[in-house]
Amino acid sequence: MRTTAVASLVLGGIAAILALSGAPANAKTLKECNAEYAANKAAVKASGQTKAAYVAACRAEASASPPASTSAPDNDNAAPAKHW
Repeated sequence: MRTTAVASLVLGGIAAILALSGAPANAKTLKECNAEYAANKAAVKASGQTKAAYVAACRAEASASPPASTSAPDNDNAAPAKHW
């Protein structure tokens, strides 16, 4: 019973933090995290992690990593190519 109460408090705290901070543009949606959970359900259950904890971690992990840059590197300072 005590473990369930502690887990509920932790998940409630995570949910409150996520709700108050707002979702960044690169955060995974609930639908995406649920799809990942469904694909990895056996492994997640084997690790002892609940669905709620997995989804919370999935959404937090996505918002912690910065989006990948798609722009080309700036080569204005590169040495000119030699043409002999």
